[in-house]
Amino acid sequence: MQWFIDMPVSGWTDGNRTGLRSSVRYSIYSGDPEGLFSIDLISGNLRTASLLDHETRQSVLLNVLATSGDPPLYGHAQVSQQTFNEPPHSAVAWLVTWVIIVIEDVNDNGPEFDSSSVHISVPENAELGIPLYAAHARDKDSGRNGAVRYKLASSPGTEGLFVIDPRQGHITLSRWMVDGSLLDRPVPLR
Repeated sequence: MQWFIDMPVSGWTDGNRTGLRSSVRYSIYSGDPEGLFSIDLISGNLRTASLLDHETRQSVLLNVLATSGDPPLYGHAQVSQQTFNEPPHSAVAWLVTWVIIVIEDVNDNGPEFDSSSVHISVPENAELGIPLYAAHARDKDSGRNGAVRYKLASSPGTEGLFVIDPRQGHITLSRWMVDGSLLDRPVPLR
């Protein structure tokens, strides 16, 4: 799933008192080695440049560089030692700001069981309500999106025989069995 953002980080005017915002240029100075974001050189708007995945990276701290001057200086900028009495176009200035981006989780992963099938044996005198098996599944999502709820799929001949705890995954016997037959009450021992 791809989410796009368009977030302005601009608003800085050039320090050479010209008031010309158009001379300010923006770049991502550091903090994005995976290339998740791009920035518009003129407007300073940040955009996603690739897929974002909360399970891979929960946040990104970008260092955004704003430069002004004619021509603007990029990369490892330095402030020109010129004074404001000189022509405005000869001064080069820069400013770095932090932009913290939190990548929120969406429910984009389904639960996965440890095993695709399990075989268990149940003695016919098994007690009701005692866990016979604990199903276990994981969901890579976090918080409420990663909560796993369990439910038994119906299977011919086993309707009403087993119940599962929807939160813990414990499977228990809900009816007694004798010689493969389901009973509503236990058979007295002779």
